Amino acid sequence: MPQGSAGTSVPGLTLRTTTDTVAELRARLERAEREAAAHQRQLERYAANLRESYRRERARAQQLRRSYKATVRALSNAVEARDAYTGKHAERVAAYGLLLTRRIDSALADDPQTEFGFLLHDVGKVAVPDQVLHKPDDLRDDESEVMRSHVVTGWEIVKGVPFLERGKRDVAPMFKQKGAPVTTPTAAAVSR
Repeated sequence: MPQGSAGTSVPGLTLRTTTDTVAELRARLERAEREAAAHQRQLERYAANLRESYRRERARAQQLRRSYKATVRALSNAVEARDAYTGKHAERVAAYGLLLTRRIDSALADDPQTEFGFLLHDVGKVAVPDQVLHKPDDLRDDESEVMRSHVVTGWEIVKGVPFLERGKRDVAPMFKQKGAPVTTPTAAAVSR
């Protein structure tokens, strides 16, 4: 090779000049940077889509929780409409029940299903005949048994509704386990 030549000859191998190698490396680096930038943009789009999906799902979950609560309150109000004498009894039971529950188990008190259970504790009264529900005199033994059966009837009503099932089941046994009296003799049947 003549002196000053741009390349070096080694048997079986030709090395390019340093400037050619640097230019090639620069081109490869620029190509890699463009690909990395494209991947970065794609990841940013994925992240933005994921954030938006999460936001939409969170909004749907909040709407669903509001719908659950509205449904439970509507059921509770339907029971109260049959017996105007009680005057927001379910609301008072829920308020007092949650207050007591908070003292026993604050995590359980924060679970919306606990409130649902308190609100729906009398939902089985929809199956109690009017002549028993509205009787102004003392109930006979057989009528008392019909009235007490509303607990089991309530369980039967909500047992197929997944978001109601646990709340109705957990409330009475929780108080029984903590030593508080459960006055309804059939409340134990609900925990089965």
